[in-house]
Amino acid sequence: ETLRPMIILIDDLRSFLDGRTAETARTSTTGIALLTRHRDRHLDELWLDHDLGDDDTIWPVIELLERAAFEEHPFDIGIIVIHSANPAGAARMTQALQRWNYPVRTATGDPAVGYTTAISGWQAHYLPAPTQLHSQRAALQALVGQSLQTGWTGSDPARNVRQPELPVVLRFDGGAQLELAWQRGDDLSITWNTIDLSIPPTLAGIPHQWRTAEPPALAAVTGHVLTGWTATEDPYFDGEQDLTGELPMHAVAGWTVQGLCLRFGERDLHVHSGADNTYVSAGYTAPTRAAPDTPNADAGERLRGP
Repeated sequence: ETLRPMIILIDDLRSFLDGRTAETARTSTTGIALLTRHRDRHLDELWLDHDLGDDDTIWPVIELLERAAFEEHPFDIGIIVIHSANPAGAARMTQALQRWNYPVRTATGDPAVGYTTAISGWQAHYLPAPTQLHSQRAALQALVGQSLQTGWTGSDPARNVRQPELPVVLRFDGGAQLELAWQRGDDLSITWNTIDLSIPPTLAGIPHQWRTAEPPALAAVTGHVLTGWTATEDPYFDGEQDLTGELPMHAVAGWTVQGLCLRFGERDLHVHSGADNTYVSAGYTAPTRAAPDTPNADAGERLRGP
């Protein structure tokens, strides 16, 4: 009889989408308990996310693995797969584990894991952000001069916190409902009038809510007229750079579109990507470029709205 592979997934929201069987932990505490329970058996795969919700991260689990190796009794793991969409966090995890000779593979954006999300009517359509923004440019420009009636974000009522894995929904007085979501760093979904906001969404099987005017940055622009929009960019680095401290801006490999900044007169609403989530903030401060000829230096200008 063929033994089933022993796979552990530590992730606050994602699950395997390819049908493989795994034991799953949603917090670092339950992850440690799960690893401790299987301390003396072989693990075929250990999949690790970095950000585990609220203030929890994977680092207590990393420290458990490091301590075991320091004591010359490392965990018996075939491969550790780091699937976090947090590039700095993933780089730190990889460096820490490889230092103790654990076999590590980085798999950011691996389609094997993802969110089991149910949002009534939503027809998500992810494309690389520059492609998406070029294709949607005319539709976005048509919103200029319209007032933002209401904005919605998803919320976990049990914890009373906003859930950035769910899309941001903006309804304008001309009748358009703009639905924005980011994934895998720089993939952007822009859809129009597909989400039925009267039906609560679910995420990882957990009922959630649509809430208006949250966070404060969204409340601040509600009722104001859209005057323009622009794409925003963040730097990326090659795999050899140490990203654990201040970013080495002299070693930027290029720039990637990471956000859409909507301008409402003197107020900005920045809807941007972050670790496979869709974040909302007031305004955007561009990172300082090391040189004017940095690759993609004019990308924001090419994608700029009126």
